[in-house]
Amino acid sequence: MAAYNNLRKGGIIGINIDDGDFLRHAVKIKPKDDILIITQSGKGLKFSSDQLRDQGRVTRGVRGISLEPDDEVESILVMDDSKFLLLVDRNGLAIRVRNLDFPPRGDESEDGNSVNSQKRGGSGIIAMETASIGAALNVDSDSEILVVTEKGKTTICPVGKLKETNIGSKGERLVDIDSGDAVQSVFLVP
Repeated sequence: MAAYNNLRKGGIIGINIDDGDFLRHAVKIKPKDDILIITQSGKGLKFSSDQLRDQGRVTRGVRGISLEPDDEVESILVMDDSKFLLLVDRNGLAIRVRNLDFPPRGDESEDGNSVNSQKRGGSGIIAMETASIGAALNVDSDSEILVVTEKGKTTICPVGKLKETNIGSKGERLVDIDSGDAVQSVFLVP
């Protein structure tokens, strides 16, 4: 963060970005944090922040997830093992899974076998069976969210009404979406 202390009137370069790319998300991390990248097509890749290295401001960075040609990153989260991961697709379906369940962290499984953790730069796994993710959030079971559609319809939904499910599920109806409309944004209600 010290590299961003001396701001100038015209700004400073924060990262070099290739033509056709753009910066969509930034999160503050600490050593040993687990990072989850979710793509619009519903894939997810969780890896340890220890797989990243410190770099200067004027660099391109490193690959977080390998994308299919027609896919892009929808969200990046710092995982909190005490919370749930809520995935909402653009059609109003949603799943709620324990952050601990997404995916193995390299620990031993219950049968004593070693489970490999995912590596930064991989293609990830199917987090939700959907054509297009609309949002990904860390939530508690008693959280409420505000869902906003492209046509301006807003709905407040309790997260607890969704049953806890498995990664890769299709999801259950969270909000009714009118024909020609889609989920635009999802916010945690304070």
